[in-house]
This record gives sequence, C-alpha cells and structure tokens, in this order.
Amino acid sequence: MHAISASIKPSLRARVVRHVLAPLVITWMLGTALTVAVAYYFAQKAYDRALLDDAFALASRVRAQPQGLTLELTNREMTAVLFDQSENIYFVVRRADGSVMAGHPALNAPLPHPPDYVRFGETVYQGLRLRTVSLLQDEPEEFQVVVAQTTGSRNALLHDVLVYSVAPQVVLLLLL
Repeated sequence: MHAISASIKPSLRARVVRHVLAPLVITWMLGTALTVAVAYYFAQKAYDRALLDDAFALASRVRAQPQGLTLELTNREMTAVLFDQSENIYFVVRRADGSVMAGHPALNAPLPHPPDYVRFGETVYQGLRLRTVSLLQDEPEEFQVVVAQTTGSRNALLHDVLVYSVAPQVVLLLLL
C-alpha cells in the first residue's frame, strides 16, 4: 500500500497553483516596485518644480542699489511667495561674497556645478530634513538663492500612491 500512495501524483490544481503562484507573486512584486518608483519620480518632479518656481520668484525681486544688491520684497509679498499650507519653507539670498541679503543665514545647500544654474539636494536645518534648490543668477550681479522645504507632503503623497495602487493589486492577486 505504501508503494501505491508514494506514486500518486499531486492533483492538477496543486500543480497549477505551484507553477503559477511563484511567477504571479514575482510579477506582482515587480509591478509594485515599478509603480512606487514611477510615483516617487513624478512626485519629486512636481514638488521640485514648485520649489524652483519659488526660487525664481525670489530671484526676480533682487535689485542693484548703490549700496549693493538687495531683495525688494515686503513682508506681505514674502508671505505670498513662500506660502505653503502644509510645509515649512525656508530661504536665503546671498551675494557672490557670501553675505546674506535676506532669509535664514544658516541655511546651506550645495552650489550648482557650471554650466548648470540650478541644483536640487537634501539638507538638515534646525533638525528638519529639507529638500533644497540652489539657484545661481548673474543679473544684475552674481547671487545665489536657496529655497528649502520640509518633505511631509511628498512623503504623504508617495504613501497614498503606494496604498491606493498596491491595495487593489493585493486584492487582485488574492482573487487570482
């Protein structure tokens, strides 16, 4: 009797599950990783573009005066340019000699490498992890604008995309 039970083949259902389940799970994992990578890329692009727009808005208000470069923005205009209802935004505008025209003097970001005039990066400021953009301008004279933003909204968006794209895939995988 033992010899007969040892030669019994697994059911067709068991064989199909075994041969289909592994490729299906691997495909699902690759699809999920691709979804997360694409979502992260486009979220970064959108948020970085907004950060760069803020830097250009500040740079457009730098004027040459007899005493040197100055940032001509009222407090009300500054609040409007750098408004974000869910994130903290910091900035600094520096002359070519490194002196600060306006903003947060301790805020630092890497300078762009020539011939680029823009460089995105990460920094820590006042204990907060920030995404930065550094913009070099040479009109009316050379100066640098750094704008930095906390990353909570970016991370929340990535989390939401992950949840709303992975959850249906898990349900579909279970149904299959």
